[in-house]
Amino acid sequence: VRVPLVGRISIKSARVEKNLLRSVYPLVVGDPYDAVRHAEGVVRIKELLDDLGYRTATVIERVEYDDQERLATIFFDVDAGVRMRLATID
Repeated sequence: VRVPLVGRISIKSARVEKNLLRSVYPLVVGDPYDAVRHAEGVVRIKELLDDLGYRTATVIERVEYDDQERLATIFFDVDAGVRMRLATID
């Protein structure tokens, strides 16, 4: 069984730069698709958003397979929500 290759990664995000989100995702176009690495990447994206103050962010992801071409297309829809900041500590 041949593993599909990552053919495309699509990130929809209004508040956070797509390149920043891509930088923490371990798969790139041309890599063999790996569900474990994909899941790790989703966790990394959520952690990055949390580190940036987007504590209520949601990341919806899906993977579509083209069996004929043996390609996987990865979609992310990122809703960062409201950025939270720590005001003061007394």
